[in-house]
Amino acid sequence: MIKLLFEPAHRVLMVQVTEVFSSQDIAHSDQAVIAFLARHETPEAAPVRAIYDYSGITALAVPASRMAERSRHPAIVHDKRVLVVRNAVEPGYARAFAEQQKIAGYMEPAVVERLSDAYVLLGLDCPHFEPVDRVVD
Repeated sequence: MIKLLFEPAHRVLMVQVTEVFSSQDIAHSDQAVIAFLARHETPEAAPVRAIYDYSGITALAVPASRMAERSRHPAIVHDKRVLVVRNAVEPGYARAFAEQQKIAGYMEPAVVERLSDAYVLLGLDCPHFEPVDRVVD
């Protein structure tokens, strides 16, 4: 399942992924983030940053070829991104994704093991995330 949360004071979108993570979930996540950004990014507002929390994944059903393909595409969130992989089934996928983004010439997302580490990287002190109305199963 994919759930979106937003911390409006610091303009941080959190994409939480739990249970089985599949190739279809990549597409659903991308669509949900695009729809969110269409509603919340404006020229006068600070850019949205993102945390992708994969720590709740129980199984990974994404072929390495699909992950490599996605990593060659530009990031949807153009500012700072942090991938949280603690307890993730395959943390190597996140690190390989980050490296491929860098090789492709895009800003490399940070990869951390704890959500608290993501908060530190983004300068969040006592964040208050609010659910976004779109949840994807």
